[in-house]
Amino acid sequence: MAEIKIKTDNLIVEIGNLRALEQKINATNIKCPGVVGGGSSIQQLENIGKMYQTIHTQLAALVLSTVSFMENVYTSYQSSDNKASDGFK
Repeated sequence: MAEIKIKTDNLIVEIGNLRALEQKINATNIKCPGVVGGGSSIQQLENIGKMYQTIHTQLAALVLSTVSFMENVYTSYQSSDNKASDGFK
């Protein structure tokens, strides 16, 4: 029986796209502006800046985790494909 081929080309392309996105996110430097003055409006603006920083950091972590997961899926597919083909030789 012939080797079972799983088409993983698109998976590799998307992993590459996610890596590019990860690099773009990491290249962006997010800093909260300095706060001058007081009042509730200023504090709310400062909180928005801090939340944006947190979202930026968490998005970078999410993309990194997704890349890692997708690479593991690709490796698993390749391993399973090789085992299946070895069993039919």
